[in-house]
Parts: sequence; C-alpha cells; structure tokens
Amino acid sequence: MLHIYFAIVAVLLRTVVTLLVLLLRRGTDDIGWRIQTGFQSLSEGQERAQRAVVDDIGRSRSEVTQNLATLGESLGRTLTDIGSLQKGQLHSFAQQVVALRQGTELSLHALG
Repeated sequence: MLHIYFAIVAVLLRTVVTLLVLLLRRGTDDIGWRIQTGFQSLSEGQERAQRAVVDDIGRSRSEVTQNLATLGESLGRTLTDIGSLQKGQLHSFAQQVVALRQGTELSLHALG
C-alpha cells in the first residue's frame, strides 16, 4: 500500500514539475514577446517622430520660400518707390536750377 502512495506522489510530483516547466517556458516566451512588442512600439514611435520632423521641415521650407518671395516683392516695390521719389526730386531740382539761371541772366541783363 505504501508503494501505491509513493507511485501516486511520484506521478503528482512529475505533473507539478511538468506544469512548472511549461509555465516557466510560457513566462519567458511572454516576457520575450513583451520585450519584442515594446521594441516594436519604440520603433514605430521613432518612425512617427521622424515623419513628423520631416513634415515640419518641409512646411518650414515652404514657409521660408514664401516669406522670401514676399520679401523680394516688398523690396522691389520699395526700390521702385525710392526711384520714383528721387526722380521727382531731381526734376524739381532741375527746375529750380533753370529758374535760378533765368533769374541770374535777367539780373545780369539789367545790370549790363
């Protein structure tokens, strides 16, 4: 009868050990899967961040290009306005010189 108990205990012990081994294997596989999933999530997050940075750089380039075009147009208009103003001032100065010359000639004729 004692032999039967030992046999039953041996079978139960063997079953428990087998179940522990299976659980431990599953546990390491589960940890490995978790680590792999974590790395995959990190990789996907890095790819999203990289795409976001590339998109931001593209938008920034577009904005800079647009701002430079606007600046060029504004500078062109300003230079045109300055040129027109200088032309008007030179024309006015030329008229003043002509008037001064005429006045000087009249004064010289009156004296002479």
